[in-house]
Amino acid sequence: MKLYEQYIEEVIADPESVSKYVHQAIKRHLKNIDQQETEEFDYYFDEATADWVIELVKTFRHTAGDFYGKPVGVQPFQAFILASVFGWLKKKDGKRRFDKVFISMARKNGKSELMAAIMVVMFLFDQEARANVYSAATDESQAKECFIPAEKMIEFIQDESPYFKSSVSIQKAGIWKPHDKSSMRALTRQKDGKFDGKNIHCSIVDEYHAHKTSDLLDVLESSTGSRSQPLTCIISTAGFDRTSPCYDLERTYKKVLNGTLTEDETF
Repeated sequence: MKLYEQYIEEVIADPESVSKYVHQAIKRHLKNIDQQETEEFDYYFDEATADWVIELVKTFRHTAGDFYGKPVGVQPFQAFILASVFGWLKKKDGKRRFDKVFISMARKNGKSELMAAIMVVMFLFDQEARANVYSAATDESQAKECFIPAEKMIEFIQDESPYFKSSVSIQKAGIWKPHDKSSMRALTRQKDGKFDGKNIHCSIVDEYHAHKTSDLLDVLESSTGSRSQPLTCIISTAGFDRTSPCYDLERTYKKVLNGTLTEDETF
């Protein structure tokens, strides 16, 4: 049984083992699996793509702690996230269904390394020219929470692959693929201003609960307009500020999960 199928079965068998929102996300996935056979539903789940990205991420290596340098062990819940984000495609053109990802996750669940792995997939393996991939935040230390492990994952890949050793340049200011003009950087308001004109393929916004306004996220999303399958990932631990944009986003996506609001292209 595949890891994400294992996770789905475990959650359906014991809904009390997870939050009700995780249970609702699983039910939404299963409902969509049934709907994909109908003409009215615009998306389909491609198991081969889901399997490919999970197996790819398994080849990446841990970047810190006791498991440093060892292959990443994808957990079942992480496999469900990866399978969903990359496996759901549009019937009309085979491009990814989801262009926005929102994950609320408790600390010590490997969220930074999971997002780092997604950055590496989008930068190195998505076959996108000028694949500008950014970890973005209001301050430099937060922006580097995902960027630093992504950079180290790429270094490990270069150690094992002469192709990536020669085609990817790691520099102090960021990481580049000169042959197709792709870049991966940590962006901050302090250093990079308004982020205008970035033509973003993928952006990661970590700890969104700490943001006072939605300005940064709004600009990042608006900078994906020329991309055919961009990805904006918002991930956060729980916060306490009920006036924050993260709290507003959580309320919106709870409505998506319980079926009172439809946003088919947000995971």
